[in-house]
Amino acid sequence: LVNLQTLNLRNTGLKSLPNDIGKLVHLRYLDISWCDLEILPKSITRLVNLQTLNLRNTGLKSLPNDIGKLVHLRYLDISDSGLEILPKSITRLVNLQTLLLNYLRNLKELPRDLNRLAKLRVLGIAECQSLKYMPDGMKRMTCLNTLPLFVVAKRDSSINHDGVDELEDLRALRNLKGRLKIRIDRKYAYNKELIGGGGGYISNKEYLKGIDIQW
Repeated sequence: LVNLQTLNLRNTGLKSLPNDIGKLVHLRYLDISWCDLEILPKSITRLVNLQTLNLRNTGLKSLPNDIGKLVHLRYLDISDSGLEILPKSITRLVNLQTLLLNYLRNLKELPRDLNRLAKLRVLGIAECQSLKYMPDGMKRMTCLNTLPLFVVAKRDSSINHDGVDELEDLRALRNLKGRLKIRIDRKYAYNKELIGGGGGYISNKEYLKGIDIQW
């Protein structure tokens, strides 16, 4: 099976992967969603030709620290898993176009250098209820067209932080479509720019079907 390119184990009740799965170096598609998997073998990072990795609805609590070695990965779905922290190396997946983190209710933050994923089109963070803030520099992610949630909250130690920096990032994301929920920290209720959507932060989103603002 060393030449295997597609492996679909979806909904098989699988609890573990063999430690030598890394030998399938020609694998491009791996689906182990809806399984009882709790840990990935370290050798999975040897699958350097992998383009699609579906880990949706598993019991995974973490990803390998060097998952960034999967440089050809274009699609990664970790939604509905037990993941609480994303490894920093995930920002090395420079060819990633879709990153789905929906329903990771204990995820508190996104990687600081997320803007390195310049080709990312879909960032699924719907129902990430514990997400504290958005990483700096998201305005560089101009390929983004799907972003269900944007959080405006203090993300550094700045004393005079007023939430405008985050909305500057949001303004640059002109190609967003679908629905967008903007969750604003109640501390900024005094800021009329945030309340009224001044500065073109929202008005330039011509492809969006709906915007929900939550305090």
